[in-house]
Amino acid sequence: MSFEQAVVNLEQTNAKLQEEVVRFRDAAMGLNNIYPTITEGRQNTDDGKYFSVPGSGAYMRLYRRQGTSAELIAEFPDRDTVLDIQQGVSAFTDRGIVGADGPFFSLASEGTSPQVTDDIYQSRPSGTYYSLGALNSPAAVNGHLLWCKYSISGLYDKALFLPQNVANRLFILGQHNGAFQQPVEVYTTGNLLGPVSQSGGVPTGSVIERGSNSDGEYVKFADGTMICTLHSSLGRTINIDTQISGDFYRSGATGNTWTYPRQFVSEPICYAQIRTSIDQFGVTKIANASDCLIGGISLAGSRTNQTYTASAIGRWY
Repeated sequence: MSFEQAVVNLEQTNAKLQEEVVRFRDAAMGLNNIYPTITEGRQNTDDGKYFSVPGSGAYMRLYRRQGTSAELIAEFPDRDTVLDIQQGVSAFTDRGIVGADGPFFSLASEGTSPQVTDDIYQSRPSGTYYSLGALNSPAAVNGHLLWCKYSISGLYDKALFLPQNVANRLFILGQHNGAFQQPVEVYTTGNLLGPVSQSGGVPTGSVIERGSNSDGEYVKFADGTMICTLHSSLGRTINIDTQISGDFYRSGATGNTWTYPRQFVSEPICYAQIRTSIDQFGVTKIANASDCLIGGISLAGSRTNQTYTASAIGRWY
């Protein structure tokens, strides 16, 4: 690089630095250029210059006039917002933010948090708590109180619970309009899969359950949906040997009964498919909550020992 080019580059760099200094200076001056509304601030500020507007949930908002509009440059929180953040963090750390010793985050433990031994269905100050045994709570969430958020009105409390002697499960207990609601479980990769269950139409177990037996495979979902399948590898066959007309044949009147691997609560929607060749079709002749009658149709003569697959979709509750 020549000396002349180096001088040019230095001058360009200085120009950019001067521009940033001017912008910083103007922005700092804009914090003192305070107006009650954005419109009033824009009307009384030169284009490209800065002004501030207080209130509306913030201590101050810094704007830069851009013609007939105002661009928001920065927002500074008010005292209440800062205190709310501090209270939320302190509830988890059991200590203040400024000058805190030890780890930033710590769960409730004996000796550092109040012990809870009574009914969980009552209001208490925000913070972390611990329990050495089962609390007076629904059996599904007997365990340890982790954190409680108490509202000023006492109408919208929230609490988190760790069940006793059960790994990787967490429950939320909430109070709405002064009445505690039934606990709801937080789902994670630890409890997403497993036995599904329900009580009064409300899921009480995992989200997805999968299983199999000699009658096929099934998938149950927490919303009540269930899918059962019968694979050709299980060796179920059917004869299509009752002549209807010409080469048009069907299975006998009794067909072949498929018992589902899990029973439905009512009649599901069933499908069947012949797996041997394309000139045959599977049909569901009769279906109920526990099994269905599988039949077949052939367009090209009598068929025996035809392998089939089947599926059924319905509800388990």
